[in-house]
Amino acid sequence: MEMIEFCRHLYNDNPSELAFIKELENNPRNQSFTYFYTTEHFLYRMLNRALRLQEIDKLYNLRYFIRQLHEELKQLHNEKCRQMESTKMLYRGQGMPREEFEKIRDSVGGLLSFNTFLSTSADFAVAYMYAETILSSTDMLPVFMEINVQETNLGNNVFADIRHLTQFTEEQEYLFSMGCIFRILSIEQESNGIYRVKLVLTSDQDEELAYLRWFMSTTMHQTYHRGPLFRLAGLMNEMSRHSYAEYFYTILLKDQEIQHQPFALACIHGNMGYLSTEKGDSQDALKHYELALKLYEENSSHDNDQSIANLLANIGEIYMSQKKFEQAISNYERALTIDMNPANGKKPNPGYISNRYNQLGVIYERTGHYEKALDYYKRCLQIRLENMPPNHPDLIAPYNNIALLYDKVGQSEQAVDIYMRILDISTNSLPPGHIKFATLYHNIAYNLEDVGRFNEALSYARKSFDIIEKSSLSPTHEFYVDNRRHLEHLERIVSDFVEHN
Repeated sequence: MEMIEFCRHLYNDNPSELAFIKELENNPRNQSFTYFYTTEHFLYRMLNRALRLQEIDKLYNLRYFIRQLHEELKQLHNEKCRQMESTKMLYRGQGMPREEFEKIRDSVGGLLSFNTFLSTSADFAVAYMYAETILSSTDMLPVFMEINVQETNLGNNVFADIRHLTQFTEEQEYLFSMGCIFRILSIEQESNGIYRVKLVLTSDQDEELAYLRWFMSTTMHQTYHRGPLFRLAGLMNEMSRHSYAEYFYTILLKDQEIQHQPFALACIHGNMGYLSTEKGDSQDALKHYELALKLYEENSSHDNDQSIANLLANIGEIYMSQKKFEQAISNYERALTIDMNPANGKKPNPGYISNRYNQLGVIYERTGHYEKALDYYKRCLQIRLENMPPNHPDLIAPYNNIALLYDKVGQSEQAVDIYMRILDISTNSLPPGHIKFATLYHNIAYNLEDVGRFNEALSYARKSFDIIEKSSLSPTHEFYVDNRRHLEHLERIVSDFVEHN
């Protein structure tokens, strides 16, 4: 078994743990997974540390044990929950890092979930003793949890009485599986320094929890639908744990079953392309994107048209970074054609279309085709105006591209008009004094100067420099120096004008 070999490798110089691993492998007494989890050997410590710190390589190698332990608890839960009294109190004493405790204290009234298996006791004194042992610690805060479990709140939560399965029956242990969700009722510090945290196990009828589960189920289903290892790799991607994501995608590529699933292979190569892009390896990214594109196109299905369009756009972005502008334009235009003509009666996605227009505008601007660039920037803006509120922050980017292009070609009056529109939106979306206002005021000042509106230019230059002086920018920073020089320049112009008039 993969897990056994992994554990042997970790403890190859520890005879006691090697003997335990052999017992775990052969299980001569037919012991439960819960029994092995609750022994004083490494498994309990390693598993919960890996869960707590998200040590993904260990979790992957322990996945069989995690699944079996959860299923065993689930079976015990289903057998015993009918016999449970209407309300049961369980307790847990532990040490908790201050930073973690502060997060919980700030969330009183909210939900709390543990990403480990959670050991509790039906015996108040046993659990309280564990909290008392932390009182002398300088690194941990002593925490005592009172968990109210009501029969009507069991829902999807999995926990079980495991006294008959452990070596320590006197501790009256109940074990919660991962992902059980509690509501934090209160936190109070007792006179001896122990923090008493009162929790209640949530029910499926809890409105906040119901919404959270709905949101997670819909978003996770949209993103990961091809099996547990796909989900794990995708989750690592979402969490920006790129080395782990690459590790799991590489394992998937070696799977013989995957080799006969072209769309699954295409999905893997698409994600590997993204990971290579994040690492700055554009050639490797291009290789993966083109493999994914080939797989989709050779196994044509209109259900995958959007994936094809996104791959074409990703390839276009790489060609643009390599200054291969003709290839970039070709790929973006192909993507745009798919976006504007979706199959199966679907409506065009305005977000995709506006992004393609924007990227084409960037390419044409970089190649000096300013009229074409302006046309695409305006198309991008128009799509967003038709699908967003008039002061939406996502309008700033296309407005800014248009203003900068007007500035570049010397159409300063038009640039000022657009910058003023950006200023209106920014005032509603950014806090006063934000450094982005300094950039905006700076650009307005330059364009007002170009059209001879010197007093107005000076006013905006002062606003810009006021923000910069209060910011963390060093006086030697290029933007700081440029603003100061421009302000002094405008002050001289206005002063000379007043002096001669």
